[in-house]
Amino acid sequence: MGNSTKSKKAATEPSISNFLSGVVGNTKDLVDNLIENVESAEKGARKGAHKFAKKDIKNLRKQTETLNEQVKKLSKVTKTK
Repeated sequence: MGNSTKSKKAATEPSISNFLSGVVGNTKDLVDNLIENVESAEKGARKGAHKFAKKDIKNLRKQTETLNEQVKKLSKVTKTK
C-alpha cells in the first residue's frame, strides 16, 4: 500500500504543477489585458479631455466676442447721448 500511495502522489504532483502553471499563465494574461485596457482608456480620456478643453475655449472666445460687440454698441449709445 505504501508504494501505491507514493505512485498516486507522484502522478498527481505533475498535474497539480500543470494546473498551477496554467493558473499563473492565465493570471498573467489577465493582468496584461487589464494593463492594455487601462492604457487605452487613459489615452481615450486624455483625448476626450483635450476635445472638451478645445470646445470650452471656443465657447469662451465666442462669449468674449459677443461681449466685445455689446461693449462697442454700448459705447456708441453713450457717445450719441
